[in-house]
Amino acid sequence: YEMKGVTRNKGIRDLEVTVSEIFWQGERAIQGIYRDITDYKDAEKVLRLSEENYRNLFEFAPIGIYQSALDGKILNANIRLAKILGYDSVDELLDHNIIEFYADKSQREKLIDEFRPKGITANVEIEWLKKDGEKIWIQLDAHILANSSEGLANFEGFVQNINDRKLTELALLAEKEKAEEANRLKTAFLSTVSHEIRSPLN
Repeated sequence: YEMKGVTRNKGIRDLEVTVSEIFWQGERAIQGIYRDITDYKDAEKVLRLSEENYRNLFEFAPIGIYQSALDGKILNANIRLAKILGYDSVDELLDHNIIEFYADKSQREKLIDEFRPKGITANVEIEWLKKDGEKIWIQLDAHILANSSEGLANFEGFVQNINDRKLTELALLAEKEKAEEANRLKTAFLSTVSHEIRSPLN
């Protein structure tokens, strides 16, 4: 068991105590072994606080975060990612494989191929599928969470919903292409008309 002990200088130390029954000089006796575990307990508190801070950052981050295995199994995710994809809870999200969210399933393999030499991928804009099947544009940043002798292990990804911005960009690009095509047709038309007018005059 564990207990607090007071030192000669009135300091408090954490102790681990092991008590056992022994025979001493032919009589039954109790043997106590005390081990000072103060440093261990202090380190444990620091680690617990660090884990709690990370968990708070993970849970309340303004972007979606997930951790997945190489085969796509979702190991962990935060509520923000669930909301981005239209799920009511993280538990509901964990029932799915990350591959299911890719509108183009082959894109995940391409991303993994990028991981192998660099160990990270950033600012990738791809289409994912929400729970109801709606396509949305997301920006994905990901890195290797762990590595093993067998190659890639787990991934951690950061997901931002950029659907509105991406749709606006695509609409502007389509308008630009339309304007360029109209300008090309106008130039060709004027060139033809100019030629048709010059010929009779000549």
